[in-house]
Amino acid sequence: MKVEIYSKDNCGFCTMAIQEAEMRSLDYRVQKLDEDFSRDEIVEKFPGVRTFPIVVVDGEFVGGFQEFKRMLSA
Repeated sequence: MKVEIYSKDNCGFCTMAIQEAEMRSLDYRVQKLDEDFSRDEIVEKFPGVRTFPIVVVDGEFVGGFQEFKRMLSA
């Protein structure tokens, strides 16, 4: 399972998503707003998504932290 977490600074849910990936020893990569991508790039890649984190698993958009945790618990 490959996980991409699009995050931004000072985001509690982003931190929790990263911690969840670490606790489960998942293969994950964190990308940060204004370092790895711009707001325009993220809007283009994920139209309609307005909150962080944005979690992608094996190339498929999952949602935010709650959806990510729910998917892992299933």
